[in-house]
Amino acid sequence: RLQDCVTTKARVLHYSGHGSIEYLSFEDNRGGLHQLYESNIKKVISAGKVQGQNNLKFVFVSACNSLQCGQAFVNAGVPHVICSKQDSALLTVAALEFTKQLYKSLVNGF
Repeated sequence: RLQDCVTTKARVLHYSGHGSIEYLSFEDNRGGLHQLYESNIKKVISAGKVQGQNNLKFVFVSACNSLQCGQAFVNAGVPHVICSKQDSALLTVAALEFTKQLYKSLVNGF
């Protein structure tokens, strides 16, 4: 759960799932759909702040139509956010290759 992630001092969040222009799709405790609207992202992230500091330092949003939600993480104070610049569908193969190369570069210090 995202709320658990931000309140347990997680510093990195990698979201890979379905997105729309206005929300990211999560699974609730019963396996049903829970839509986290971009307007609520700041509220969720703010719940994890300690002494006014945001614990999350890096968020990777791997989802279709993720520009607005990615911007919501930036507006919530996350200093490093990666998302799709365009509000359109992502090809799964391309998203997986990008993710692989990104983390490989991070591990190698680039």
